[in-house]
Amino acid sequence: MVFGYNVAKALATVVEHRDLDVVELWSGVGSVAKAAFGLGLKVAVFDKNRLPGETEATEDILTHVGFLLALSLVMRLRAGGLLTMAPVCSSWIFLCKKQTQRTASNGYVGNLDSKSVRDGNTMADVAALFYTVARARDVCAVIENPPSSTLFQYAPIRDATSDSDSVTCPRCVYSREPFGKRFGKQFKFVATAPWICALASQCRCPGRLHQKTVKERIVNGVRKVWGDPKLLAESGSYPPALGRALVQAWMQRGTAQGPRSKVKRARSTTTALIPKAHGPRSAIQGSRSMVPSSKVKAQRTRSKVPRSMVPSSKVEARVPKPKSKPTCTVQGPSWCRLSLHADELSCEGERDMSSDAGRQPAWMSCSLDD
Repeated sequence: MVFGYNVAKALATVVEHRDLDVVELWSGVGSVAKAAFGLGLKVAVFDKNRLPGETEATEDILTHVGFLLALSLVMRLRAGGLLTMAPVCSSWIFLCKKQTQRTASNGYVGNLDSKSVRDGNTMADVAALFYTVARARDVCAVIENPPSSTLFQYAPIRDATSDSDSVTCPRCVYSREPFGKRFGKQFKFVATAPWICALASQCRCPGRLHQKTVKERIVNGVRKVWGDPKLLAESGSYPPALGRALVQAWMQRGTAQGPRSKVKRARSTTTALIPKAHGPRSAIQGSRSMVPSSKVKAQRTRSKVPRSMVPSSKVEARVPKPKSKPTCTVQGPSWCRLSLHADELSCEGERDMSSDAGRQPAWMSCSLDD
């Protein structure tokens, strides 16, 4: 029970419309929501600190009003939509273990005399409730915390995610800072389906040198370790590339159309994101007036675009079908944008090559004349 709600009561909540594609709770900088919004999806974010001094009473999930607002957003998600949650990890990590006293002997409930522990438990209870409700409503749900976080051993979270898939990826793979200045923080994502495995990756930083978030000192022969609050908060935020990679993995999770809502495109041009990794087939269709009367011929020496991608009646971007059992692959985010105008077909994209030692992000583009 959380604020008087269990799973049955939450599922009985009445909502007028299931009109949201993506909801990001504990959103922080909102990288996931921004990536989805950039694709034309309908999104909602929820975070206590999103608008300091204005929304604290309504977007504080530890209050009854904030809990009900967050629940209403979860209930508005379409079937096949995406719910991401990143409960505050400060009371679940080793840096605060001495104060929180979260151990296996007490079921990681911790020292209930500490407000941070009680708040952490409440947020974990809320996340477990929403995760279960989302699964019951055919919504893709994700919970994120550091791999060493005891949140995943806490009974409500452990029970809710017992048969879920998980993956760990380092922040530095998706960062754009120079090598040596990137945070080496690890993210562990637990999701309702194996599509999350597409985020699996490994650190490629030379010498595995990262920006430190903790400080240490020897006092009377005892090693003291403490974290820098500003750096810890910064390292916990998702880089934009990680938000895009998560949304990309969700949209190619094995269904033909991704979320049930369709992204509206402008009639003057047809644009779609084509993931380079294995994913579902997607089609880009334009009106007849957009396609020249003569057949468009693919000049492989100039554009490297296969003929099968440019038929005379419509443009289709075909990507290989996913395997029956998705596997975790080591890859960074990559994007490709294909546009068809009245007189030319152009293609441009971005591939994150920052994970390769000594290399910077690269751009590629090509054009196909009439």
